[in-house]
Amino acid sequence: MSEPNSLFARIHLSKERFETFLAAPPKPPVLDANWTNWWNTRKMYSPHPLSENDLYAYNAASNKAILDGWLENKNTGTFYDYDETGQTLNLGLIFFSENYGEMIPMLSFILSLAEYKENNPDDFCIVFPFFWGDEDLSVYITFEGNTARLDAELESVAQLDPAKLKYAEDYLQRKAAEIFPQD
Repeated sequence: MSEPNSLFARIHLSKERFETFLAAPPKPPVLDANWTNWWNTRKMYSPHPLSENDLYAYNAASNKAILDGWLENKNTGTFYDYDETGQTLNLGLIFFSENYGEMIPMLSFILSLAEYKENNPDDFCIVFPFFWGDEDLSVYITFEGNTARLDAELESVAQLDPAKLKYAEDYLQRKAAEIFPQD
């Protein structure tokens, strides 16, 4: 049985733009070369061509409702912290998923943040086996300007920018200790 990967994202955006994003409805993903190229490079037990039927957004009234839904499930270790001083959103799901099909609506959610964010090369999203010691990288999203891209070439955490990986690991470790304190 597979263990769930962790998701972590760091996004720079103003408080006003973050609030606008939260109030907006989920943006449905569109089948394009980026989705297809990424999908075709992932290791799966039952691979199949990605189709429009595979792509979907969460069924919620707003992006805030999506985050609230994840927060309600205490087993996932979901968090989102907005730092007004640095205008930075740190978002994570400590126990997210190991299933690519199940990841799609959250990846769509993260990709849709691109149109609201500031242009900052330090922004990224990663889905990886944080707690399980595996080197496989499920997802890496890069941001450039107001666009986001699923990186189809990166397959291992060893290929990541070490500073970004350390930031994600340190943040996830700190939040895991807060959310799941040891007795």
